[in-house]
Parts: sequence; structure tokens; C-alpha cells
Amino acid sequence: MKKSLRLSSLASKVKYPGIVIDSFEIKSIQIADLFCPCKVVPGFVEDLVESFKRDGLLNPVIVVRLSVEDFLEGRAEKLKKYYRQRIPKKQQTINVVWGGNNRVEAARILGFKAIDCVMMPNFDIAMKVQDNHRNEWSLEEDV
Repeated sequence: MKKSLRLSSLASKVKYPGIVIDSFEIKSIQIADLFCPCKVVPGFVEDLVESFKRDGLLNPVIVVRLSVEDFLEGRAEKLKKYYRQRIPKKQQTINVVWGGNNRVEAARILGFKAIDCVMMPNFDIAMKVQDNHRNEWSLEEDV
């Protein structure tokens, strides 16, 4: 049984490219306890598997913890139905992966049971962090 996929560098705990995240908690979460709403990109996951083997986890997964109802609010009925089928009926809160669905899948493939996640208080801030992570040329900004 493999342990947690932990950040390979302390520097990753305080900064994504372009945004400071040191005021948010980094915690290791069981992969089984993460809800990944997006489909993964197989080729990218394969690259991440190799990257994890070589370098470890460089950036934590971006997670927003909220109630199932808050997650479903405002979504189209077709999506609500799809997500309700994927979320256990008794579960009232979920750890929604906002950034890192491919990292979670790569960790799962490698047999890890947990992965380091940065806990965001809401989707607005999570979106800002993810956008800056994807666009390294963005100006540095405190969240």
C-alpha cells in the first residue's frame, strides 16, 4: 500500500506561479474522499505519472470543501442528475477538485491513497488560483 503523494518542495506550499497561497491550509486528503467533476485527459495523465515518478508532486491539488447542495446549486438539471449519480446519497459535504483532476488520476494510477491539497474557501478564489497556475505569465497577486 502506497502512502500519500506529498509535495516535493516546501516552495510549492507557498506559491503557485503568479499567486501566493500561503494563507490557505495544505492537507493530505484520501483520494477516495475527493470528488473530481471533470474528465481527465489521458495523454496528460500519462505525462503526470512520469513526472510524479521523477519529481514528485510539485503543486497541490486545488480543493473546495462544500455541501453537495451548494455544489449543485445553479447547475443545469442534466448536470445535477449526472453529479448526483456520482456522489454517494448519504454524503452531505464533498471535497471538490477544482484544479488537479489529472493529478488525482495520476496519483491513483501509481497506487497512492492520499494526495496533498490546498483548501480554498470558495470557487471564486479557487478559480483565481487555477487561472494563475495555468497562466504563469500572470502578475503576482495576493489572494
